[in-house]
Amino acid sequence: MLAKALELSPAAALALFVMVAIFGLQLHPFGKGLFLVRAHDRTPRSALMAAADARGALVGIPAPGFAIIYGEAAKIRAALGLTVLWKGNAGCTPTP
Repeated sequence: MLAKALELSPAAALALFVMVAIFGLQLHPFGKGLFLVRAHDRTPRSALMAAADARGALVGIPAPGFAIIYGEAAKIRAALGLTVLWKGNAGCTPTP
């Protein structure tokens, strides 16, 4: 029984490593892209200020209190906290 466990341990370790890496990239995306962030309050001015704080471009406001910002993920996350990759349709996408 112990021999079977030792045979499967490299495969289990590799599977665990891949799952942790994918999960980490979902929580902390990197690079440029469209990100959904929470604005400070529900006004359109707040979404513009959030984009300016993150040094990004405001692409859209899908709902009050949220903003879609195009820019560098690390800068957006540093300025506004948690970011989520936006995979929906955006009205216009700035080109780099």
